[in-house]
Amino acid sequence: MHRIIATSLVTAVAATALTVAPAQAASYAVTLKTSRTKADVGTTFTLSGKVTGKSSGAKTLTVQRKIGSAAWTKLTTVKTTSTGAYSKAITAKSTGAKAYRVVAPKSGSTGSGTSPSVTVTGYTWLYLADQPVTAVGGAVVDTPRRIDGKTYKKSIVLFGGSSLVAWNLQQQCDQVTSAVTVDPKFSGPNPQSTTTEIGSTSGTLASAVAQLGSASPLAANATGVGYLGFQVDGDDETTSPVDILSPRAHCSTTQLDDEVLL
Repeated sequence: MHRIIATSLVTAVAATALTVAPAQAASYAVTLKTSRTKADVGTTFTLSGKVTGKSSGAKTLTVQRKIGSAAWTKLTTVKTTSTGAYSKAITAKSTGAKAYRVVAPKSGSTGSGTSPSVTVTGYTWLYLADQPVTAVGGAVVDTPRRIDGKTYKKSIVLFGGSSLVAWNLQQQCDQVTSAVTVDPKFSGPNPQSTTTEIGSTSGTLASAVAQLGSASPLAANATGVGYLGFQVDGDDETTSPVDILSPRAHCSTTQLDDEVLL
């Protein structure tokens, strides 16, 4: 009886040893990197990488793009060099975040390969006078101003120290730029130099002194900022009106939110 059991075990082990798992088919390995993660609309960025695997030279690859939760779609194609390297210039055509990946199709016994994805966000400059704005105190929005021989379109006039204009950037902008001057039309006979600030809910981001007859640059880093405003530092009776000259924001959207909480 013991001899029968032993013989059966030996037979089972031998059968197991003879069972060999089939070799897994090789697939292409694809790398991908982007020359930058932010690109202004109309400018280009470069996707590049390398394909490794059998016959990876002179191989046509598919560049795919994905927006939000939508499916991956074909954007363009690119051909590898003799060493499997590739590089493709892509034009940013709209604002917002977009994901990109590169696919090497199956060839013979080598399976298809897909690169990790990279994200590039499109940006554009917005004139803040064109966006939904909340104004407190006296303010004139979207008016041209000519200072020292230069015309600044879509400017804003703030009257008095309690005046404020604000926008909801939705944390979708990374820069705000403008210049300030004492308004030559409404300043009266004794214009006063006036400090003007760019501020957010976390405090002052930047400030500049507005003076009659000259444009003082006023800009700030707006990364991560929700609500942002321009305000004159002074009181209603002694503060000269200030022009916010052509204020713009560099944003990943073309339309800011119309809700501003003050």
